Amino acid sequence: MEFANEVWGKRFQVVVTTHLNTKHLHCHFVINSVSYVDGKRLHGEEKAWFKFHHVADEICQKYGLHVIKNPQRNQPSVHLTVMDKAGMPTRYNVVRKALDEAIAQSSNRKQLEYALKEMGYSFDFNDRHKYWTILPKGSKKPIRLYRLGDEYANDRIMERLKENQGEVLLRTFQRETPKSRQYALVTRERRIRKVGGIKGRYLYYCYKLGYLPKYKKQSPTKVHYLLRDDLMKLDELTAQTKLLCRHHIGTAEQLFSYKASVEEKVKALTADRTHLRNEIRRVGLSDERLSAAKGEISEISEKLKMLRRELKLCDGIAGRSGVIQEKLEKVIAEEEIMQRKERRFHDKQR
Repeated sequence: MEFANEVWGKRFQVVVTTHLNTKHLHCHFVINSVSYVDGKRLHGEEKAWFKFHHVADEICQKYGLHVIKNPQRNQPSVHLTVMDKAGMPTRYNVVRKALDEAIAQSSNRKQLEYALKEMGYSFDFNDRHKYWTILPKGSKKPIRLYRLGDEYANDRIMERLKENQGEVLLRTFQRETPKSRQYALVTRERRIRKVGGIKGRYLYYCYKLGYLPKYKKQSPTKVHYLLRDDLMKLDELTAQTKLLCRHHIGTAEQLFSYKASVEEKVKALTADRTHLRNEIRRVGLSDERLSAAKGEISEISEKLKMLRRELKLCDGIAGRSGVIQEKLEKVIAEEEIMQRKERRFHDKQR
């Protein structure tokens, strides 16, 4: 209350609520943003959240409460930290791998910038700016490099590039003359693309992400920039793909038909569970029957849990299928452009 009065109480109405039903006490402040004194709205110091800790610290010191003198801010979220430790791809570790790969093949900033552009990244390495940033193509929010770790601070990146200047990179002086192909072998990619339908679309999408079983695991940095965000949704994509393959669903009609059948099962099982729950409430029910009924209820609940999970997957497939199709069309179009450029280059070499 003292904090609310100190920060807003002179000009604004504030409702202070305290949560007592969680593991830690905490308050919420609901503020009428229009002042009852002059009718003006919140502005400046009155909504500068990053400055409020000074007021809070003064009040805590007044009442002898603990104060964090050197708080560590801008820490990565717990979710990203857990995924990073588990080896799962995240927004940060995908960018780290890309930077490591680009730095490894560069000895100056120009080479580094060229390598990052080839990978689909844009960046701001301006010396006048305090923080360098990097932005994956197709993303809207840039990442400040210092957030990736000490090895990715501005000065440290320049040091790593200088360390590469002493290394000698052995390359062929003259490019080998490319040999023309007489025939093309049927690749796994072509076999997957022939499957067609929603099932084939999902299989091909997983293939492009590099997470179908392969002889060699694909690096996230090699994944097309339009697809990298979905590396963090692999569990959901895998579950949806398994559902499509398990039930041989290839069209939207088959998907909705399967969903309708699952809904009917859910409806029937829910009715059976309701009947059993009413039965165990009866007076004079034997212990054996009571125990058996509770076991049946438990089994039905597990079945309902699995069926509802499949319903959720069906809804996810219906919503994501069109997005996947659009992304794949863009990726295929860009790959065809690159292949035409390579063919023209090889023709010139011949």
